[in-house]
Parts: sequence; structure tokens; C-alpha cells
Amino acid sequence: MAFTLPGLLRRSKQLGLFSACRNLLTDSYTNYPLTKTCEIDLQKPKAVMYRFMDFDHCIERDYHVTSLMFNRLVQDTSNKDHVQALPYYFFKFRHTPNGYYLRPWTVHNFVKKSLEMDPQVASEMLRHRASYGVFPHVYSLNLMLDYFLKSSNHEEAMTSACHLFMLEYLGDEIAQVLSLEAVNNYWNDKLQDSDVLPEIEDLEMQRNIAGILYTIGVTRSESNLTLIGLSMLGRIEKENDIRAIYQEPWAPLPWSEGYLQKALDELVGCSKPISQQCVDVFMKCCSQDEELTAKAQAVVEEMQNKNLITDDGKSTLNGICAAMKHQLPQLESAHVKSLEKIASEWGKEYNLLMESEHEMRLEVENKRAEYARELEIHDKSHQMAVVELEFYDLEKKEKDLNSDDLEVELRDNYVDGSFFELDIVERMREKAKSTKNPVVMMSSEMNT
Repeated sequence: MAFTLPGLLRRSKQLGLFSACRNLLTDSYTNYPLTKTCEIDLQKPKAVMYRFMDFDHCIERDYHVTSLMFNRLVQDTSNKDHVQALPYYFFKFRHTPNGYYLRPWTVHNFVKKSLEMDPQVASEMLRHRASYGVFPHVYSLNLMLDYFLKSSNHEEAMTSACHLFMLEYLGDEIAQVLSLEAVNNYWNDKLQDSDVLPEIEDLEMQRNIAGILYTIGVTRSESNLTLIGLSMLGRIEKENDIRAIYQEPWAPLPWSEGYLQKALDELVGCSKPISQQCVDVFMKCCSQDEELTAKAQAVVEEMQNKNLITDDGKSTLNGICAAMKHQLPQLESAHVKSLEKIASEWGKEYNLLMESEHEMRLEVENKRAEYARELEIHDKSHQMAVVELEFYDLEKKEKDLNSDDLEVELRDNYVDGSFFELDIVERMREKAKSTKNPVVMMSSEMNT
């Protein structure tokens, strides 16, 4: 059979093959400077190795490392060796009294630098994000997922999609498109020619894929995705108990039992045609329940009589994924507008923190200068008294001075900029004239 070029192009478009022509996220989106308002530093520049040394000195001497000190360390990271060293410092910072205050712009800077120099560093840290305290913004994870998709690294792309799911970021439309693309690629890689479902040995990965499809389907009111997700979750529930769905390990999914019944209810309630792929997946997943299978067969026959089951490729996982990718240009422009707002909010907080820290540094500098003057006067007067009275046995020795008795900021080995983060936050609140809201509000009924 002979094909003309226009005919091939038209046929390719119908099959959704043109989706491959779009290279996912554009450079204008991936290069958006989200931390552009968090780059001005009131302190003198310092070589990155001194940043690392300051951090090490603080840990060794049990001094506080502030979020701004750590941000400078990440911001000044400039090569692969530095990036590979950062997980240790993230872990150490996480387990300090100031570890709660790791700033979102610091995490975003780290993800960006990691993608530029060694993407596996960020990927590995996200697998243990609780230990490192790394919970990136959805934009950061979108960049990470986009990178692995463009690199055709389907395993890491799927892992990144799972992070978006577990962190409940699938409300973001770009995250939905990229996550579905990752699932689709992973699905096709694992799917054998004659199988309906892909062969996935890892139970957690099965659950996550099903959860992603279900979450995106519910969010977008896409019955095909919802039905596939519910069916796969129902099969996991049937074989491993309901706890494998939401608790072992945890996932943001409903904990009510009966996922296969929910899938059947979704099938019964469909008023629009669904794909044959969805029906095949559902029938495969409920095959171990004879009663449910009988009900499902009756429902499928009734839907076939009403022409509600279609072989149209646009309703399959591949087709839905291709259609969603075509929406990316509009989604990018809308998301950039929201990123402008986030950049502005980060900038305001960053500038207040920087100004507060600068004021406290000046106060410490003046305090150390005053203490040095007092110490010099005291030493001179003491030495004069010793000479005048000839009590040389009372001459002050170096070993007589115990720096542990001094305030931290007055010690000789004090690391410049070491503060308790809450003190900086309180200073920032004073500058912003903000009030602290109590955690628990007493109602008028309780006061009477």
C-alpha cells in the first residue's frame, strides 16, 4: 500500500504520534529564575571551601548553623564534587536545632545545581527526604521529572513521579502531565505483548502507579484513568489487604475498603465511552472474585449494547497522555504567573531574614569589640598592679582563661553568623510588625 506524505502526517496525528515531537517542557519554563529575589547578600563574599569549613566548625564546637549560612553554602556550590558532598551537610543541618528552618529557595537551588552537575545526588536524597529534610517545591520536582524524561531514564522518571504523588503535588496540572508521561513510558516498558497489565514485581511501585492514575483521573474527571487506578488498587487490596494501599508504606489514598467495588460503580456510572483497555484491566484485576466478575461481565455487555466501550486510541493511556502533552504550552504560561508570586514571597522573606541577620551580626561585632576593650583595660590594670606591688605570683597566665565560661559570641573560636534561628525569626517579625497567632484559640463558650 502506497502512502503519501500528507496522509502519513494525518494518520500520525490521529494516532497521537505527534506527541513525541514536543520536547516536554520548554527552556523558557525550565530556566525561570525562581530564586532571582533571593540572591543579594549583605555579607562579604567568601570562597565555598570556607563555607564548608564554617559549617564543620559549628558542628564540631556545638554552635548553631543558620539557614542563611547553609543557603550561602549551597548557593556557592560550583562543581560536581561540592554537589556530591552536600548530602552530608543536609543531613547534619537537618539534625541541628535550626534544622526545621531549611528554606525552600535553598532546596530549589540544590535541585537546580544537582540537575546541572549530578542528578543522581538529588534523586537519592529524595528517596530519604525525611532524613535530609528535603521537600522541594512542585516546580523543582517538575524540572527533575522533565530532566529524566528527556534523558529517557524511565526508572528515575517514574521515581520522580512517585515523589510528586507522595508529596500530594498532583493538583498541579504540569505535574499531572509529566507524571502521566512517566507512568505511560514505564507501563510500556514493563508491558509484555499479550499482557493487559505490566509486570511489576515491587508492590510499592504497583501501588504508586495505581495511585497516580487514580489521583489524576479524579482530579481531571477522566474516567479511563480513574477506572484503571481503582482496578489496580483493588487488586492490591485483594491480594495484600487494605493497609498495603495507604499505610505500608503510607500514601495519600482513601483508606476505605472495597476498591474493586468502587471500580465497578465507576464503570456502571459511566455516561461517556471508555476504552477497551480500561475494561480489560478491570476484568483482569477482578478475575479472582467470581461474584464480582459475573457482575462486571453483565455490566460490560450492557455497555457494549449502548456503544459505551470504544477502541479509539484517544481513550487509551497512550492517547490521553498524548492529548495532555499538547496542553503544556498553555499550562506553562499559567504556571509562570504563579511562580512570579512565589518568587516575590520568597524575596520578601529572604530580605527580611538577611536584614535581621545583618543587624544581629553588627550587634555581635560591637559586643566583641567592647569585650576586647574591657579585657585589654583589665589586663593592663592587673599587670600594673602586679608590677607595682611586686606580686608576680599573681601574674595572669593564658591557661587561667577558660573560654567555656564566656558567652558563645565572645569566644575566640566563635563562627561569624552563628545564631539560634528563632532569634533571627523573632527579629524578622519585629521588623515586619507581624503578630504571633496562638496555636489554639479559646472560644467564647470556653471562657464563660
